[in-house]
Amino acid sequence: MTRAINVPVLDAHLDFIHPAREIWKLQIGSVKLGHLEEHVLGAESLGWSRREDIDSAMIPGIYFDYVCGKAHGLEGVFRHNRMDLRGLAALAVRILQILCTHHDAVSKDEHRALEWYGISRFLGRRGQHARARRYCECALERGLPSAIAEQARQELARFMKRELRKTRGARGK
Repeated sequence: MTRAINVPVLDAHLDFIHPAREIWKLQIGSVKLGHLEEHVLGAESLGWSRREDIDSAMIPGIYFDYVCGKAHGLEGVFRHNRMDLRGLAALAVRILQILCTHHDAVSKDEHRALEWYGISRFLGRRGQHARARRYCECALERGLPSAIAEQARQELARFMKRELRKTRGARGK
């Protein structure tokens, strides 16, 4: 039955769950989408609730039932997917807000410092070392917790060392 649907293979897709998990893992620990919604977006203050949500582990079984002719449970899957899309869209907006905020505009706040350090780690893993270095410096200036600050200083040193090697290489030394 499902073989009749020809689904095109996409070259790329946009998924903000992975960057969100990298950015906020140090700050909130659990990086399940519901926890990100709660702790990063303030889901409760937005009137968002996942109380009626189904466990995502149940979705394959519900889909299998649907393929076998039993449509019960699909409403819960659609509601779950709608909540996921809403949360991912809001996380995308939050990530883009952080990336578009000028470094000087952020207050000295451990919460914001952790966000900026998360952005630094995210950018560094994607080879954007100069940007990652700036975010790391700003995170340190804004006051990271001591254990994380030590880790950030080590990462900053690696960024600076990489830039120095790049500069020396460009000059031919």
